[in-house]
Amino acid sequence: MNTIVKNTIDIPLQEILGQADSAQPRNKRAFTVIAEEVFWNPKSRPLEITLNYISEAPLEIINPLYYLKIEWIDKEQNVIPMEDKVPVLLLNLNRSLDPERDFSFVVKKVTYNQNQCDITEVVNQTTLNFAPESRYQFTLAFPAINHQKGAIGYLRVLGNLVPFTTGLDTKKSNPFHTNTVPVKHSPSE
Repeated sequence: MNTIVKNTIDIPLQEILGQADSAQPRNKRAFTVIAEEVFWNPKSRPLEITLNYISEAPLEIINPLYYLKIEWIDKEQNVIPMEDKVPVLLLNLNRSLDPERDFSFVVKKVTYNQNQCDITEVVNQTTLNFAPESRYQFTLAFPAINHQKGAIGYLRVLGNLVPFTTGLDTKKSNPFHTNTVPVKHSPSE
């Protein structure tokens, strides 16, 4: 189980990058991150989830928020169409990225090894450095789905980990996704 606390999903970098001893070989398929369920209290708006990007070894990757996508799924397991935003990597802005409007989610909080980070600074860093045994934690909110509250039964988080290199071996794709995670509409926290 990768859920440490409610609505928290662990994303193990070394396993996704194929750097850890794994029972399953990496054959260019998306690595599946297993998560149990998330809870959505009708009184709390919007739904929030926290993603823990965990690294056992030192590592530098392209900012994982740039590759992050969330799929909302109804109770019959059909993807709910939502208004797509242009991926951050394709934006040509004359300003800094805005954590509240440039992503398909709102970045509410960022910590590195439990130390609070400046959100705007982190979302504008093209690469993130991980020391050994470290983690970045991103708390994301989804205000655009409040009108879909009754329809949503599941979510799936999709992403890609791209190690930063300066040599000829540039961007290697390391896709991952979660299983279809049930969204439990809980009456209280």
